[in-house]
Amino acid sequence: MKTIEEARIANETLVVFVGDHGQAFAEDSHITETFENGHISNYRVPLVFRHPLLPRINVAANASSVAILPTILDLLIYTDSLNDIYKDAASGLIHEYEDQSLILPYKAAQNGREAWNIGIISTGGTVLGVASAAVPYRLVLPLTEDFTYIFSGLSQDPNGSTWLSTGICILYAIAESLIFPTVSQAKLNIEDGVWYLRQQKVPGYKLDS
Repeated sequence: MKTIEEARIANETLVVFVGDHGQAFAEDSHITETFENGHISNYRVPLVFRHPLLPRINVAANASSVAILPTILDLLIYTDSLNDIYKDAASGLIHEYEDQSLILPYKAAQNGREAWNIGIISTGGTVLGVASAAVPYRLVLPLTEDFTYIFSGLSQDPNGSTWLSTGICILYAIAESLIFPTVSQAKLNIEDGVWYLRQQKVPGYKLDS
């Protein structure tokens, strides 16, 4: 940042800071590393947009790094940083991206579609974290047979300090036993996560197929 300011281009430069993964510390998890550790702290990635003329605000959204490019395009559009030709191009291009801009109200769900956050962490990708911004549940799926399924309710435990670890055979029973506002939605999230895991074993399967 000092170099940018010394070059006197700070007002013309948008700086984006983003990490590649989070970090579980001793107060978060008994495993203080990312390898084979599906703790939610490892999936919380710092993301900062920095410009001298931007107000300092915190965005509370279950988003991912996929939201970076739509946010940059929106910032260029709404700050009149583009001429009319480029503004039209950016306005059309932003709808081609999967995630949402973070400078607008974040939509957890719209027209029956939810904002999903799916992530793989650690070398080899042994665990898959699945969550939806529309509901306070999170499911960790094993991509090998050496791990169990982990189901947690983030509304009551946002830091994931307690969770239920089990096999798939009794995962539905656990969802039904939890005192959540919408048990049926919890089961639906589990079904979606398990479906995604099973589809990865289909030869030639692609997510957009």
